[in-house]
Amino acid sequence: GGRVSGWLRMHVGLCFMTVATLAEMQFGASRLRLRGATRQTATLAAWIETVMSTYHGRVIDMSVEISLRAGEMLARAEKAGMDPGFADACIAATAGPVYGVYAGY
Repeated sequence: GGRVSGWLRMHVGLCFMTVATLAEMQFGASRLRLRGATRQTATLAAWIETVMSTYHGRVIDMSVEISLRAGEMLARAEKAGMDPGFADACIAATAGPVYGVYAGY
């Protein structure tokens, strides 16, 4: 793997995942399955299982606070002429409570 995957292996205990990220991963696997791409689906499904096992106990749920923050971020982005998409806004909004990060859009 590259530098990023090496860093992740060394710091996996410090990393978290959001439920929105997990949903996007499953969306990709489900799209492949519905298109009949069985080999790709199996590969992606196995990877999702590995990721879920690796991040067990470190998948961040989407709270009411995060939902409201994501909605605010989407409105600000729209006003600025951008469209980050719902899932990306949810992921960005989730970072705030965990790391004190707030995307300004």
